[in-house]
Amino acid sequence: MTTITKEWEARGVQRGRQEGRTELLYALIERRFGSVPPEVHDRITQATEEELSHYAINVLDAGSAHEVVEIR
Repeated sequence: MTTITKEWEARGVQRGRQEGRTELLYALIERRFGSVPPEVHDRITQATEEELSHYAINVLDAGSAHEVVEIR
């Protein structure tokens, strides 16, 4: 495989991981709070992988979807 092909493959894997975390987070929020408010959706869409992991853990203790992504 060429270096460029390996880079594209790595980017594809990373993108797939991030999309999977995003979809899981939406499902967790919907299950716990009933819906994903637009501003929460926007924050999740712009989040890094690290932030998505942090938000997923926040679902356990948050009192609202906004608290999951720390919007007050």
